[in-house]
Order: sequence, then C-alpha cells, then structure tokens
Amino acid sequence: MPAAGAGRASGIRYVAGMRLLRRTTTLMFCLTAMAALSSAPAVAQETGGEPPPQAEPEAPGEETPELLDEGEPEFDLDGAGDRRELWFFLGLYGWVSAIDGDVYDRGRRIGIDISMEEVLESVDRALFFYSEVHYGRFFAAFDGSFVDLNDDESSTLTDVEIDIEQEIYELRFGYELIRRDLGGESEEGSDWTRELIVDVFAGTRYTSLEIDIDTTVLDAGTIRFDEREDRWDPIIGARIKADLSRRWFVMAGGDVGGFGIGAAAEFTWQAQGAVGFRVSPKAAFLAGYRAIGTDTVSGSPRDGLDWVQHGVFFGFGLRF
Repeated sequence: MPAAGAGRASGIRYVAGMRLLRRTTTLMFCLTAMAALSSAPAVAQETGGEPPPQAEPEAPGEETPELLDEGEPEFDLDGAGDRRELWFFLGLYGWVSAIDGDVYDRGRRIGIDISMEEVLESVDRALFFYSEVHYGRFFAAFDGSFVDLNDDESSTLTDVEIDIEQEIYELRFGYELIRRDLGGESEEGSDWTRELIVDVFAGTRYTSLEIDIDTTVLDAGTIRFDEREDRWDPIIGARIKADLSRRWFVMAGGDVGGFGIGAAAEFTWQAQGAVGFRVSPKAAFLAGYRAIGTDTVSGSPRDGLDWVQHGVFFGFGLRF
C-alpha cells in the first residue's frame, strides 16, 4: 500500500510539473512577441514607414555595376558640356559697300563718293567667302573678298572714269572667352537653351588695292591718277553672339589694327552687326551691315588713302 501511495504521489507531481512548464513556455512566447511588436514602430520610423529593401542575390558570374562619377564633366565650358569636338563652318556672302573718302597721290587729293547703288551697277566681278574651324574654345577663321568695279560719271564739263580692283583677306586666331546659358527651352521641349558667346581674336588683314581714275575736262585734256597698295595690317578684336530663340540670333563684332607698324596702315578698323536665322541646326542665313575704315596717308607731300567702305551684306553658311 505505501508503495502504491508513493507511486500516485509521484504521478501527481509529474503532471503538475508539466503544466507549470507549459505555462512558463507560453508566458515567454507572449513576452517575446510583445517585445517584437514594441520595436516595430522604431524600425518603421527609421526606414520612412517601409521595411528596409532586401538586396537581391547576384547571379552567378554577374558583377555589380559601379556607380557613375557625378563630378564635373571634363572641359565643361561654363555649362556648355563637353565641346572638344572638331567642327567647321563655311559660308558665302555678298557685301554691297559704298565708298566715301579721299585718295592722295604726291600731294594731289581726289575725293571719292560711290553709293551702294552705283557699286551694284558697276561691279564686274565679285566673290566673298568665310570659313572657320573650331576645337573646344579655340578657333581659326579666314575671310576673303575680291571686287572689280568700273564707274563712269559724266557731266557737261567733265567725264570721270574710276576703276577699282580690291582684294581683302583676313586670318584670325581666336578664343572663346565667355559662354553663358541664357535659359529658355525650345518649343520641342529638348535640352537646348539660349546662349551668349563672347570671342576674342588676333590676326592679320591683307589688302591689295589698285585705283585708276581718269578725269577728262572739256578743253583741258585728261588727268590720270593711279594708286597701288599691298599691305599687311595686324588686327585685334572681339565678337559677341546671342540667341534670341531657337531660330533667331544676333551678332556683332569689330577690330582695330595697323598702328603704323612697318608698311601697315596708320590705322584701320572694322565693325559689323547682323541678324541670323537658322533653317536647321547646321544651316543659317545672315544679313547685316559692315564697315571698314582705312587711313594710310603719310609723308609730305601726302600720299595714300583715307576712306570708309560700308554697306549691307547677306549670306548663307553651313556647319559640318
């Protein structure tokens, strides 16, 4: 009997112990779940309310791409981007210029006044062309012109025949000093914006000039005057171009030179302004006004010329 009572007591203690173990395990699980729930808001707050992204496993043999360098692009021209490409510009134009001034030959002075209308009527041959090559901020430009005209003016007492043959060639080396973004996207919504560009340059202007003037006075015979000049003039100058829209732009420029250096002119200058219209990204029309002044008068008796050629010009150019 005692042995049987002891067995029942042991069985009771075993059942009680199991119940206590189950209650303890349940309590620990509940406490752990409450702790996890209490920490969940902190994690959401740190990640902006969303669970942190999980990294996707890399495929075998696949490398993770490196992040692009977000530093400044090389050779950035004041926001113009990488412009290190080589490009060319070639244009043909016409310049209808009046001539006002004086010509001196061994002290003799002859005034010249030829209007643009008279030039148009008296031109025999003419050719004008312009070209540029650019690389980055640097450029070289060549401007050439050739004109041969004959003008005959008659009155009751006199008859004046003027023959002028002139060649002008300019070679410039320049640098893009300023490029500024003026804003204003195109109507197509591309990244194109209006720009302001300022260039400076230095170079030389070669002038070859032949002037023959025959003046016949009634009952006094013919007086012949001729002038020949071939000279190289050093020049320095600047130009500016600004976009008005995707199609329209304006530009202006000028130079000075001569300075009496060697056989150069005492002083020479040039100024021009124009309005342009782009028919495509690589083609444009241009129209404006241009003037070139030259003073080569020197010595005693006076010899040389002091005049200004000025008039409208128009042209067409291609970039490639």
